[in-house]
Amino acid sequence: MYANPATNTPTARSVVTVPRLRKMKADGERIASLTAYDASFARVLDAAGVDVVLVGDSLGMVIQGHASTLPVTVEDIVYHTACVARGLKKALLVADMPFQSYATPERALDAATAMLARGGASMVKLEGAGALLESIRFLAERDIPVCAHLGLTPRRYQSGETDIQGRVSRCGDELARTALYEAAHSLLIRSKKWSALRAWGMQIAKRRGMARARVAIARKLATILHRMWIDGADFQFGRQQKAGSVITAITFVAA
Repeated sequence: MYANPATNTPTARSVVTVPRLRKMKADGERIASLTAYDASFARVLDAAGVDVVLVGDSLGMVIQGHASTLPVTVEDIVYHTACVARGLKKALLVADMPFQSYATPERALDAATAMLARGGASMVKLEGAGALLESIRFLAERDIPVCAHLGLTPRRYQSGETDIQGRVSRCGDELARTALYEAAHSLLIRSKKWSALRAWGMQIAKRRGMARARVAIARKLATILHRMWIDGADFQFGRQQKAGSVITAITFVAA
């Protein structure tokens, strides 16, 4: 049950389906999403009113004790997805597709079908773009809902027998990444007007160097622009704060 903020009275909670999730996004409703790996935690999250529950490949480290997510198999995800499904009544269940399970459209279809049919998921999640768009289209055309990963994805270095999972890759639209980076450079170097965002970036530059500051500002700009696009708000430069209050101002700007 949810509580109505206006009357503080309980209201019935609807089952979260894919169409319902789209409507929530279109209406600007807040969507709560958390990760679970078993039925016990799934019941707790469902009772708390979480809208989306993800069975992530992070189970490789959290549950199985591996050093990375690479050893996680499709069968591992199917097993834990089925466990979580038994604990849910209202929340939408999303299954994470592990490494190389969507390298080709056919392999993606086999893995996704297992996660929906045997695991009980309502949607699958995968990371990346570019060459993977074919797999995404292949699944969508066959009525398998796909959740995109918005954020950083692992970078891999492979040479001979060397196989290293690095920090982050440069996935995404190259022009958009370039524009964000150039905007960050201009804000830090060329702009003379004070802003909470610039002040935060300059603090990073002092500690870790200008290159890292540009990347940090570019990521923050992407978050702010997305928020502005969603609610139509104007960018707020913020008011110059006293020493020690900069982070608060930045949080307000990016909220």
